[in-house]
Amino acid sequence: MPELEQIEQRLNKLEAENERLQDRVDELESKNNQLENRVDELEEDTNLASKNARGAFNKITELKQQLADLDTTAKTDTSLGKYKTALEEVCALPDHIAEETHSANQLRARHIALNLGDYATKTPKGYILRSRQLRTVLKARFETSHSETVNRVREFFDELGGDLVEVREPQTAGYSPGKKGEKKRQGKKIVVDEQLVFSLHRISQNDHNVVTESTA
Repeated sequence: MPELEQIEQRLNKLEAENERLQDRVDELESKNNQLENRVDELEEDTNLASKNARGAFNKITELKQQLADLDTTAKTDTSLGKYKTALEEVCALPDHIAEETHSANQLRARHIALNLGDYATKTPKGYILRSRQLRTVLKARFETSHSETVNRVREFFDELGGDLVEVREPQTAGYSPGKKGEKKRQGKKIVVDEQLVFSLHRISQNDHNVVTESTA
């Protein structure tokens, strides 16, 4: 084969290879442009999400402050109403107001307070709601029985019940070590004065929509 023809063949091969490489470069540049566009979209989404998160955080902070103010008012200003305790005041609130101004755990406590006659055990010392009973009610009615939920509900009773509600620690004095352990496992119990239970029952019978289940 003449040398000139060989050179031409090599040139053709090189041109074909060059075209293939150029097509590959074009393909990669196209993918790179797509990736850059996607990065720009993700950055915009991230900025928007960050902005929304800051807005949500500010709103939550504002609502928490409003709730704290309402709790303080409920604890200190019970003399303005016709009830003896802030717990009664909260239970007497219309349904929509209670839902707007109270947390999920407070609404759960409100429901339990309005139905203590069904959930607590009547004794000469008052109505007693033990930890086991409280967990059972929360699990059956609200599908939750976490320790934090139980504690918050119990604290709500203690804070707003005044002198008519007492949260008692397990009594272990005088018991054997094994019996002490059993008593401790029973946990704290809420003791509610019979007069308050009767008042709460009357409130539940009034013609207003009592919150029976948390919507949160």
